[in-house]
Amino acid sequence: MQIFREPLENQNGVLYFDGVSSRELAEKYDTPLYVISEKRIRKNYNRLFKALTQNYPKVRVYYAMKANSNLSLLKVLAAQGSSIDAVSPGEVFLALKAGFTPERILFTGTSVRSDELEFLVNSGVTINVDSLSQLRRLLRLSVPRVLSIRVNPELGAGHHNHVITAGEHSKFGLWETDALKAFEVAEKAGVERFGIQMHIGSGVLGVEPFIQALDRLLEIASKAHYRFGVNFDLVDMGGGLGVPYKPDDRELDLTLFADKVLALFKLKLKA
Repeated sequence: MQIFREPLENQNGVLYFDGVSSRELAEKYDTPLYVISEKRIRKNYNRLFKALTQNYPKVRVYYAMKANSNLSLLKVLAAQGSSIDAVSPGEVFLALKAGFTPERILFTGTSVRSDELEFLVNSGVTINVDSLSQLRRLLRLSVPRVLSIRVNPELGAGHHNHVITAGEHSKFGLWETDALKAFEVAEKAGVERFGIQMHIGSGVLGVEPFIQALDRLLEIASKAHYRFGVNFDLVDMGGGLGVPYKPDDRELDLTLFADKVLALFKLKLKA
């Protein structure tokens, strides 16, 4: 757990955060005060990016803006080379303001209004559709340069039932039959570049739930490819990598995570 306490230090009874006295911060900025460690943000991003790219370079890390949409934090991540996972038009607007190019923004939203879809189309971001009705409304507005489909891989995970976003009880994403229909409809409409995405839940500390869900996701992607000629630019295996909040929690093994993901991709590509 020591790595997660690094920015905090007790110096003669005064709490220091990243070498700065919390007392001085409170006196200067008043309280309540929310302080973020830029050094820690950069370190966390680089640690994850290095683990994922050490054996395969074509990887993007999508930061979920719903975690913290502070503009200063977003600018730090933009400078690091991160991409953005946005769930509302407002988040897309902020991400663009922070310096992210449209190509580095993936929008995933439910119950998206038609005027919001129009804003997203005009913004040039990649849209990850969550339903057949959303897809049809999008195609009436425009045939996107690249389109992603959110799939329910039929299993989910998370630190609590309330944060599980896939599986039989989840309202998010398209099940296989509808997902394949979505790829067929989009391909016939003229979409040439595709992505496929899942999000199984938040606070996942184990590697296996991701691997099991990814296996299912790639199976659906394979069917879309062979049935409709769909080729994929993007395979997005979403889910919140867990943080060990409790003393008995173990940190997610990023190296094992990356190795198992790459091994599964290689296995599926050979099949």
